Amino acid sequence: MAAANSLADFTSKDPSWQRALAIVQLRLALSAPNWNLLRLAWNGAIEQKELIRMLGFSRLNLNCLLDAAMLKPQEGAPDAQLLQHALETLGIRYTAVVLGVNLACAAILNSKPPSLWKRLFQEMMTWIEIGYKIGTKVPELGVEGGALMGFSKGIGLGLLLAENATAFKKWYNAPNGPSTPFPAAVFGCEPFQVSAFALQQLGYGHETAIGAALASSRLKPQNIEYSRRTKFWHAAILWIEALREGRNYPADPNIRQVFPEIAPAPQGQSQNLTLEVLYTEVAKVRSDGSSWTWHLPKPGYEETMEYLGLRPI
Repeated sequence: MAAANSLADFTSKDPSWQRALAIVQLRLALSAPNWNLLRLAWNGAIEQKELIRMLGFSRLNLNCLLDAAMLKPQEGAPDAQLLQHALETLGIRYTAVVLGVNLACAAILNSKPPSLWKRLFQEMMTWIEIGYKIGTKVPELGVEGGALMGFSKGIGLGLLLAENATAFKKWYNAPNGPSTPFPAAVFGCEPFQVSAFALQQLGYGHETAIGAALASSRLKPQNIEYSRRTKFWHAAILWIEALREGRNYPADPNIRQVFPEIAPAPQGQSQNLTLEVLYTEVAKVRSDGSSWTWHLPKPGYEETMEYLGLRPI
C-alpha cells in the first residue's frame, strides 16, 4: 500500500480540496520566515536563543506569549528577558501553537467579519483548552499536540467566515445553525478540508493535517497506509470531540486504547484515576467555555470588538 506523504494524496483528483487550498493560501498567507519559525519551533528543531532572535524580526504579536504564560502583557513588543521567561514557561513547541493560533485569528479578524466571530472563537478556544488538558495527561501528545488538534476543530470554520461572511452567517445563525449540515456546495469545500490545509500552511506538517482530516471528515480511504503518527493525531481529535460532547471516551474501542494513560479500565477493574481527574478538569471548560484570550489582539473580546470598530454582541 502506498503511504500518504502529503495532502496531495487527497487533492489530486478532487476540486473541493483544491478549493480549500486556494482559500487557505488567500486567507492565511504568511511570510516564508514566519512559516520557517513556526515549523522549526513545532519540530523542536531550534534553540531558545535563536528562536528569540527570530521572534524579534517576525512582526508577530509576541504579547500573546506573555498572556498564554500568565505573564502581564505590555504595550509594544516584550524584551528578550520577558520573552525568555515566557518560552521557559510554555516550552518551544507550545509556543509554536500559541503563535500560530494568534496569527490565524488575526488573519480572520483582518477580514472584518460580522460579530458572530466571537462565538466562533470562543468555541474554538474551548476545543483548544480541552485538547490542552488531555495533553497534560498524555506525555506523548503533550499540551502542544492536544491544543493543536483542538485548534483544527475551529480554524476551518473561521477561515470560511473570512472567505464568505454572508453565506456563513446565513448558515451559522439559522435555527439549529452549526448542528445542520455545512453548505459545502456554496463554499466549494468542507471546513475540515480548510482546517487540514491550515495546519500544513502554518508549518505543523502533513501528518497533523492528514490526521485532522481523517478524524473530522470520517474519511475511510482505501489502499493508503498511514503512519502511526497520523493515526495518533486522528485519535487525539476523537478524544477531544468525545469529551467536548460529554461522552466519556470515543465510540471506537481501538481509539480508546491509543493513549494508555487515559484508556478506560476494562469492565470489572478499578477506574483509571488519571481519566477520572481529566473528566473533572474538563467539566468546567465544557460548562463555562474557555476563559483564554491569548488568541486576541487585545486583552478581551469587548476590547477587541472596540479595536476592530465592531459593535459588541
